[in-house]
Amino acid sequence: MDHTQEIQKLWNTASNKDLATILTEIFSLYDEMRSKNINLPINLELDILLNANYAIGYGSTISEAHNISTLLNRITSLNLDAAKLKEHDIASSNCHRLACTLSSAFINQLCSDIYEKKNSSYKIISWFDFDNDSNIINVLQNLIQKLFDSLKIGDPNKWQLELFNHLVTLNLLLEDIQNTSNNKIEEQLRSYLNSIDRSSNIWLTWKNEWLEKSDYYRFITLIITNISHPEERWIEYVSNLIDD
Repeated sequence: MDHTQEIQKLWNTASNKDLATILTEIFSLYDEMRSKNINLPINLELDILLNANYAIGYGSTISEAHNISTLLNRITSLNLDAAKLKEHDIASSNCHRLACTLSSAFINQLCSDIYEKKNSSYKIISWFDFDNDSNIINVLQNLIQKLFDSLKIGDPNKWQLELFNHLVTLNLLLEDIQNTSNNKIEEQLRSYLNSIDRSSNIWLTWKNEWLEKSDYYRFITLIITNISHPEERWIEYVSNLIDD
C-alpha cells in the first residue's frame, strides 16, 4: 500500500481514535510525500488541511504555511471552472476557506514579527517562497494577487465574501504602509463586489459583519503600523466600492 492509499484509509475509515491522533498519523506520511514531491489528490489534501487547521491549528509554522500556500497554487493553476470543480470533487467554498486560512496565518505571523521587533527582516517573508531581498510591500502585493486568483473560483458563498474581507484588509494595510492607494487593486475589488446579487441572503448577512471586520482591521493596523484609524475606516472604504 502506498502513502496515498494509507492516508485515504486513515482519513476515510471509521475509527475510535480522536481526530488529532488521526491527523498526527496522516501528517507523518504526508511530510514524507511532500519531501519526495508526491502530491495527494487535491480534494483529499484540501479536506485534510482544512480540518487540521480547525482541529489543531495547522498553518502556524513555516512548513505548514508553505504546504497551504503550495496547495493553493495547485488549485488556482487548474483555472477551475464549474466542470473542473466537479471533476476534481472540489467545493469552491473550500478553496476560498483555504485562501482565508493562508491570509490569517500571514497576518498573525506578521503581527508576531512586529511584536518581537523583527520588522527589519520579517520572518513572514520566508513563509511564501519569496526572495531574501523581498520587503513587506512585495510580499503583501504577491499575497493579494494570490488571493485574487482564488477569489475568482466558483459561485458566491460565505467563504468567498470572507476572502473578499481579507483582501480589503490587506489592501488597506498595504495603503497604510505605502501611504498611497492602488487603483488596480481597488478596481478588482469593486468589480467583484458589484457582481454580487444585492437581494441575496449572503449579501445581507455579509453587510451585518462590517463592524467586526472594521475592528479587526483597526487592531492589526495599530500593531503593524502604529496607526490608529477611526471606527468607520474599513466600512467607508467598502461602501465606496459599491455602485448604487
